[in-house]
Amino acid sequence: SRSVKSQSMAKYLSAYALAYLGGNTKPSAKDLHTILSSVSIEVDEAELNYVVSQLEGNDLLDLIEKGAARFSQGGVARSGAAAAPAGAAAPAAAAKEEPAKETKKEEPKKVVEEEEEEDMGFGLFD
Repeated sequence: SRSVKSQSMAKYLSAYALAYLGGNTKPSAKDLHTILSSVSIEVDEAELNYVVSQLEGNDLLDLIEKGAARFSQGGVARSGAAAAPAGAAAPAAAAKEEPAKETKKEEPKKVVEEEEEEDMGFGLFD
């Protein structure tokens, strides 16, 4: 199925990105195999070689920029079902904001605790 194939390709693309971020701007199939094997991920040589051949001669950052531009223009999602997850991002973003607010509330508590310690006369250099 397509989702299984996409997941499979994602592991090779992720390994490629890791190698690139690590300073290897032209990772080979052997480099990616080493990365994936180091974390006990099975490698399909045909799929690995296909991904490397498709990326060969391209700069990863350029490909990411082109893909992001296509995605923002709606070129990736062609059906309502595929567009639904993008709409789900707004509630997820709102949910991320709420814990940030809670974190801010917790910070003053820490300051109060530190003040209590100082008021008790227990200091590191007393």
